[in-house]
Amino acid sequence: MINNNCFRINQVKWLGGNVQYLLIFSKEQMLFIKIGGQFADAEELTYIVTRGLLGYLLRKKVGKIMENKRVEKKNTLNKKSISELLSSDKKNFEIFYHDILNINLKKSRNGINGPRTGILKVKTSSKEYKFEIAPNQDYKSCENIVKKYLLNKLI
Repeated sequence: MINNNCFRINQVKWLGGNVQYLLIFSKEQMLFIKIGGQFADAEELTYIVTRGLLGYLLRKKVGKIMENKRVEKKNTLNKKSISELLSSDKKNFEIFYHDILNINLKKSRNGINGPRTGILKVKTSSKEYKFEIAPNQDYKSCENIVKKYLLNKLI
């Protein structure tokens, strides 16, 4: 189900409560599946706060632990149906392609919480969503996934 039709995004809020999602593109909809919370990309935060050799070593250790957890979670999610994915967390949700008015994608290196790969905005008739594409991902790969499913909605 998941294969290579996904990438990580963060829903960033000024007053905390950030959520990291695995954004999965299926045949009919975008699935937003929670895979982490406030400190999902803690390896970047660790480096920013501590800098220097200690920060570098902590970043490597924390980064490896976080990446292993992401791979394990993705493998677990890969075995679930769409309805099981959506019901696995109350913060999970979907947006059907036919409900999307437009989608905006742009490359951006820094956000309010530090490094990021880019910005993703999705506008429907009832709501506008804004996400940061999580760091350490290839922007071009993320862009190609969006184009594959939503080229006609991309602005």
